[in-house]
Amino acid sequence: MTVCNGETMKIGILADTHGNLPQQLFSVFSGMDHLIHAGDVGSMDVLAELTAIAPVTAVYGNCDDFSVRRHLQSTAVLELCGFHLQIYHYVDVFREYADPAHEIIIFGHTHHSEIRKSPYGLLINPGSASKPRGQANPTVAVLSLAVGKTPKVQLVTLNLNH
Repeated sequence: MTVCNGETMKIGILADTHGNLPQQLFSVFSGMDHLIHAGDVGSMDVLAELTAIAPVTAVYGNCDDFSVRRHLQSTAVLELCGFHLQIYHYVDVFREYADPAHEIIIFGHTHHSEIRKSPYGLLINPGSASKPRGQANPTVAVLSLAVGKTPKVQLVTLNLNH
């Protein structure tokens, strides 16, 4: 089933929140049509807060305990605006199981952002919204989709002081 609200659909993408949603995330994701969480959610409370913004598709990550895993799967597939999206947490899992029919592959786990084209499709890792590694800042991504147009991805750096 293809979902596309209006001319352009905006999808907020985040990962590796580990139970913490920075306040700035709510203004960045305001007006989104859908949200995708690529694992290490931390608690179901995080998903409840995100659902107040927009519908959420989420997968569990390696740090999620049973209270999260019993509600989520390790992978998810969406079709939005005619694009096939596959969502994982582990980068190695998608390389082993990615379906060439999925043009957009979203993953987390590394706590480092990555947006690039590959033989698997457009790869999007939003980085960590709350616990970046090294000197990196917390980041999320915004994906814009429209039927028949090239997907656009913007990386958004969050300021933890807001």
